[in-house]
Amino acid sequence: MKKFYLMVVFLITQNLFAQDLDCNGIENGPALIDECGTCQVPYIYNMITHTVTFLNTTYGVNVGENEILISGPDNNIYWDDCDPQGSWWIDCNGFIRGPALVDDCQICRLAYAYNTVTHEVTFVNHTDLHQLAENEIMVMPDDASSPYWNDCITNVVDLSTEKKLLRVVDVLGREILEIRKNTPLFYIYNDGSFEKKVIMN
Repeated sequence: MKKFYLMVVFLITQNLFAQDLDCNGIENGPALIDECGTCQVPYIYNMITHTVTFLNTTYGVNVGENEILISGPDNNIYWDDCDPQGSWWIDCNGFIRGPALVDDCQICRLAYAYNTVTHEVTFVNHTDLHQLAENEIMVMPDDASSPYWNDCITNVVDLSTEKKLLRVVDVLGREILEIRKNTPLFYIYNDGSFEKKVIMN
């Protein structure tokens, strides 16, 4: 009988001090299961860089400037997102909802801003974080105009050695700062080469 009482006391004590595990396996953790059956953990979202930092606990967590703490279904882009490649999609560059794609060469290609006058290329992690300047267009990684897509030779683009336009001059050597049609112009590059071009109407 004494053993029975000891067993009952032991079980009651265990139940009193038992810790609840959340769906992420953390004692008294904040993770919850959504309608898709997905275990959703809280995260810190940076509104400028769009980076996400997932958390096992929110205890003692302080958010920085331009950051918000997302816990539970409110404002959670992942909540009830049953499509595994929906809001959860992380591109090959490591950014959630980023534009980077892997081409046929198995190389992660980034989107970039292309200046149609100077021909400068600025690679971007998120297309909405780059303010397009005058004469710039956004080129997605798999765009038909991208020379990098499926180029199995060029893995890393070294912009320091890439041919860059220095200036455009007319036949009298005057620098031209705007597009002129039906006028012969000379495009001078940083490698010492030049091209004669005429933009027709």
